Amino acid sequence: MRIPTILGILLLVIGIGVGVYLTKERQVFFSQASVVNTPSQVTVANIDSTSASIYWQTDKESPGFITAGLTPSGLDLTFNDDRDLQTPQKHTLHFVTLKSLQADTTYHFQVVSGGVADTQTRSFTTSREVSPSNLSPLSGVVLDEKLQPVTEALVILSIPGAQSLATITKSSGNFILPLVSLKTADLALGFDLSTSKVGSLKIFNSLKNSTLEVEIPSSYEPSLPTIILGENRSLVPTKAPTPTPDPITKYDLNADKKLDDKDRQIIRSNFYSQKEDSLRVDFNGDGVVNQQDLSLFNNAAANL
Repeated sequence: MRIPTILGILLLVIGIGVGVYLTKERQVFFSQASVVNTPSQVTVANIDSTSASIYWQTDKESPGFITAGLTPSGLDLTFNDDRDLQTPQKHTLHFVTLKSLQADTTYHFQVVSGGVADTQTRSFTTSREVSPSNLSPLSGVVLDEKLQPVTEALVILSIPGAQSLATITKSSGNFILPLVSLKTADLALGFDLSTSKVGSLKIFNSLKNSTLEVEIPSSYEPSLPTIILGENRSLVPTKAPTPTPDPITKYDLNADKKLDDKDRQIIRSNFYSQKEDSLRVDFNGDGVVNQQDLSLFNNAAANL
């Protein structure tokens, strides 16, 4: 009867050891999986009255999607990555658009990455309905240093005082950022682009990134110049400097391309004149032609 007892004890000890080992291995596996799939830089963009976009990154390729709802405990809506037709596919840069939302409503959401829901529940509020503008979209093409299309790169447009817009490049490397619903940062009003603004366009994937200055609305039609991922530059067109008027043009009253006594005689003949034509001789703009205007003429003539 003692042999079975000893054998049983040995089997028990071996079983405990194997169990501890497997438990540790499982913990290490899940720990590594957690680190690999943990979403980072989770950001909400493109907030509209009926939609919003959420993007994030993971260290390794993993499937991901969003669960959302009106309460933190009622995340009963599911949204896949924009590139996934049915089942979630593996990506390192994830981009999900939430559609058919209610205006001026707060939504709570969780990122589900690698089959594991993030422990943090986040939220955003959709905007009220804002009248769309007639602005053309900002579009372009992103290539690598070998002039091949860069697919699945995030493109983010930031303009001071405006909401953030984002999209992801397609298989041909192209992207489109609609501006018709661009709103102020607080989402209360449509963003005023009656005069051009300078914004920042950030483009990145897991390997490289670019930051470019762009003018909104864009002077480039129909799209921006080709962008090589990794470059940083300004795409704001350089405006030609305003030409400095030639002094002789202002003071050459008889248009003979000289400043001489003939011009001085014209100035003196208009001293204290009330005629409208005399205003062209009123060089200092004080409403009267006098010795001060003649002195300005003499200074200009002396400096030629």
